[in-house]
Amino acid sequence: MPKIKIPLTTEALVAEIDRRRTLLRKLQSERKNLLKQLAKVEFKILSSGGELLRGRGLRTKMRRPRNSMKLMDVMVRVMNRESPMNVSQIAEAVNNAGYMSTSASFKTIICQTLARERQFKKAGRGLYMLKG
Repeated sequence: MPKIKIPLTTEALVAEIDRRRTLLRKLQSERKNLLKQLAKVEFKILSSGGELLRGRGLRTKMRRPRNSMKLMDVMVRVMNRESPMNVSQIAEAVNNAGYMSTSASFKTIICQTLARERQFKKAGRGLYMLKG
């Protein structure tokens, strides 16, 4: 496919760059105003007893929770050597112990930790316990 050469002058390129910078400033200003409006709406929702939606369509500044202990340490604390637990039970026990996660696939993270760490052993199909 032949390349088509379009003659552009330096002045034309500078003008295009200026046009895009102006457009960018306008869009950033519009975004700032929309975020202010969104904050007001979210405040009204929360003050009415509602909950905010957090999904793929919304970009929110939700920070990752900081836990005092690592996931593996909490898992060691909630599991024991006598009775095996399945992944759902482990995830529930870890959450009840105060570990916070915003992951939509927290059970998958539990599975990965069980497979990776040597403190845990498989006690049966889908069952895990501490080595001991």
